[in-house]
Amino acid sequence: MKIFFVDPNNTTPRLNYPLVESLYKKGIEIKFFTAWHQQKTAYYDKVYNAQVSYSFFSLSNKIKQPILRKLCKLFSYPVTLNSILKLVKKEKIQLVHFNWLIFPIIELHFIRKLQTMGIKVVLTQHNYFQHNITKLKYGEMAVFKQVDRIICLSKYVASLFPLELQSKIIPIEHGNCFVKELEELGLEIDKSPSFIKAVFAGSISHYKGLDLLVEAMAFLRSKKQLPNLKIKIIGQGSKKYTGYLKKLIVNQELQNYFEFENRFVSYKEMLSQINQSDFGIMTYRSATQSSLPYIFASLYKPLLVTNVGGLPEQIDITFTQLVEPEFVSIAKGLLELSQKYKTIYKDDFEKFNTNTKWQSTVEKYINIYRDII
Repeated sequence: MKIFFVDPNNTTPRLNYPLVESLYKKGIEIKFFTAWHQQKTAYYDKVYNAQVSYSFFSLSNKIKQPILRKLCKLFSYPVTLNSILKLVKKEKIQLVHFNWLIFPIIELHFIRKLQTMGIKVVLTQHNYFQHNITKLKYGEMAVFKQVDRIICLSKYVASLFPLELQSKIIPIEHGNCFVKELEELGLEIDKSPSFIKAVFAGSISHYKGLDLLVEAMAFLRSKKQLPNLKIKIIGQGSKKYTGYLKKLIVNQELQNYFEFENRFVSYKEMLSQINQSDFGIMTYRSATQSSLPYIFASLYKPLLVTNVGGLPEQIDITFTQLVEPEFVSIAKGLLELSQKYKTIYKDDFEKFNTNTKWQSTVEKYINIYRDII
């Protein structure tokens, strides 16, 4: 089986590299076409043995001005896709798997060309609407109708598609793709018995609801509850939103409750931060799916999660506190989880970890490929 895997912007490297490597180990001849990013790709090239071609946007990604960068991408993208099309013919590729769409109308033209050659096309659609967007991009629905299969990473996302497309949609859970990182972590846990440590780790955006978390802590402080809870927020976000969060923490006099680091965090450091915590926090306003519940479970860490989108599909209530995305519910959840996290044992996580093994996820991709080739 010969496959090209395409993520033009390398949007989800944490999934791309382990999937491509795992498929290769299963006997799939697979090549990954993507873009190179200084902060991301050097790490993944070192950790994963994947055949990668950094074909996309080598010039565009050096341009700092956003509009000019997008225009450069728009003009260079068809050229790169055309060169990949020639390789498809030369190497007798059987299937092309798009992991993201960036310019659907251009990709639609490319997909139609592939299909006239007898090449099957699979699309992974991570969200029905992209973050902070309330409608599909021009040409996106046409792509959905054109491709042979659509993979969604949660049943929630699959349910958002029109009824007429449901027959070609297959949900595959994100799964724990951090197997190598977790195996190599090998860090001792250094926890102070005087404090309960909670952590939010990852990119910082409004939809992730960290302002709701701050308001929840202000509510608890007003009730003189959880004075020994320390929350670490670590990740990179916009100056506007992170500045608002920092101001909110100061205004609510919560400096002793929060440690805030607005900076890029490598996946190794993110795993280390989770490993050092007592439990994790995901106070999202909205969500389609996430890899984080699998990471926390693999490190045997309980988690507070809001009941939004596809997140409830990706947890086990045995070790997860499910709350609503509003500050009173989050405050009550923090209080309950802080009281019971020590009573959650390693065995409580094992069934979930067994059911979401990465190799089981990889097999589901292979089954889709075999079914349509």
